[in-house]
Amino acid sequence: MIQLLNKLIQNNGANNFEFTSNTSHPVRHLKEQTKTVPEKPGLYLVFTQNSKAVSSSKEAHLNYQLNNMNYELLYFGKAGGVTANGKLIKQGLNGRINNVVSESSRNLKDIKRANYWNIIMNELEVKKFKVLYTENPNPQALEDTIYDFLDRNKLKYPLMNKKRGRK
Repeated sequence: MIQLLNKLIQNNGANNFEFTSNTSHPVRHLKEQTKTVPEKPGLYLVFTQNSKAVSSSKEAHLNYQLNNMNYELLYFGKAGGVTANGKLIKQGLNGRINNVVSESSRNLKDIKRANYWNIIMNELEVKKFKVLYTENPNPQALEDTIYDFLDRNKLKYPLMNKKRGRK
């Protein structure tokens, strides 16, 4: 997993954007930041640099270098491609990143991702997320590889990933 993510990070330095918290219109801000994100299948990774809640993490598998700066992986997600059941998902990276999310532990249902990110950022006292994305025709396989590695090695998931019944 670490080698896979490092390869994605090194190969996709130009495929990134930053989302800043507490803008007056977070949804508009995210749409503006993602103008160049393609509507293609792929994987996206959300990092933060300086979070009070996260910076104390000793989880080496969540720590990465981006432009010679230390970042922590907070989330990874897929967009588009084909599911394990063979169902084609048409929504690509741009649509997925600008989509809605739900989180029962926070009693949030169908909230715009930009507003959700703002909530998380305020909780963690984070000013900025750095989001890297990469096109891939089979993002389900990439996501499964990451989850399988974490599960097999009993490693913590990134803070915002809660798939497979684990928190």
